[in-house]
Amino acid sequence: MPDNCGDTSKNDLSGTFGAAAQRVTLEIDNFLCVPPAGQNTLVLPNCTSWQIPGGTIQCVAASPDFPYPFNTNGQPEAIPGTKSKCNCGVIPLAITVQTPQVTVAKTCNTATTTGTGHTSCDLQPEGGDVTYTVDISNTSNFGTVVVDQICDSAYGNIFTASTFTGPSCATGSAGSKTGTTCTALTIAQGTDQSCTFTATQAEDLTVNNIVHVSGHGASNGTFGPSASNQVTVTSHEAATTGTITKTFVGNTAGCATVRYSVEVKNTSATGTDEILNLSAFNDIAFGSITTVHGGVLGTTCGVASGSPGLGSLSGSTGAGALPTTISVNGGTYTCRFDGQFCSALDASGCFTHSNTVSATLTGDENEVVSLTPGALNLKECLSGSVVVP
Repeated sequence: MPDNCGDTSKNDLSGTFGAAAQRVTLEIDNFLCVPPAGQNTLVLPNCTSWQIPGGTIQCVAASPDFPYPFNTNGQPEAIPGTKSKCNCGVIPLAITVQTPQVTVAKTCNTATTTGTGHTSCDLQPEGGDVTYTVDISNTSNFGTVVVDQICDSAYGNIFTASTFTGPSCATGSAGSKTGTTCTALTIAQGTDQSCTFTATQAEDLTVNNIVHVSGHGASNGTFGPSASNQVTVTSHEAATTGTITKTFVGNTAGCATVRYSVEVKNTSATGTDEILNLSAFNDIAFGSITTVHGGVLGTTCGVASGSPGLGSLSGSTGAGALPTTISVNGGTYTCRFDGQFCSALDASGCFTHSNTVSATLTGDENEVVSLTPGALNLKECLSGSVVVP
């Protein structure tokens, strides 16, 4: 640097002793390539002192305030002469330092949310696989950047380079990835590169997650962890369903409602006066058939003529009140009743029912009447089929 302290003549322009010739070469050890805050070019610290032999020594302070060595004459050594021999400041350098920077964008994709650019995705019931895309843009002032680590808040470590010395990714809040294409991406300034990773999400769950990317500049510095936007993936509870199926196997029992007709006929010889006095009916299966009860659902027997029948036979007319007389020469009394009976079915799907009806009769002199019983055997068969509505 020029010596402007006045120890040499300003008019001395010689190449050996002139002001222009007096320069000092400086060596600065352990200098960090870090620009001052707010700048991206380097500066050198410069605080230098020197002594011209024989010059006037003015920078003197009493010990111990300013410790320094002494020569054999008791004079301090290695200190400047006049104050202009002290020069402190900085030297700007035309060296631009790379400041590595990135921006990170994250999107999602599922079987039900397809396409690109989604920051909110749905999963089908029961959950499923989610593919996340991480896009990293190099926004540095110049130079390439290299990705060393990608961490996800929900799925932990996505990628970490073996040479990375920073902290490990935190354990994911929702589990671990199931696969990834992410590596140590090298990204040129002003461009971007993408990679993907997959994860399996359970049902009925909402996962919010962010990735953080760390790395270094190809020539200088590190970046990160740089956060992405948040992505939300929602899965749903599957509907709980069931079916109940009813099928027809076969008939195992059945009931039949049968309408019976009963006739009492006076078969006494022609020319006699043997009238019949009818006062009651009885069936061995149904009991009295003149009233509605039990298996007797309706009847006209014993109901006055002109009156409606009883029960299920109310649409018919009564056969005549009892007691009544039945004349000779083929006189008759005829009535109907509805009887219901139930039974198990045989292998053919059939069942039989036997019943006998009798009447309470007396002759014209109250003698006992010989009556042929009214027996009847019925066979009912059932068949079933399925009808589709």
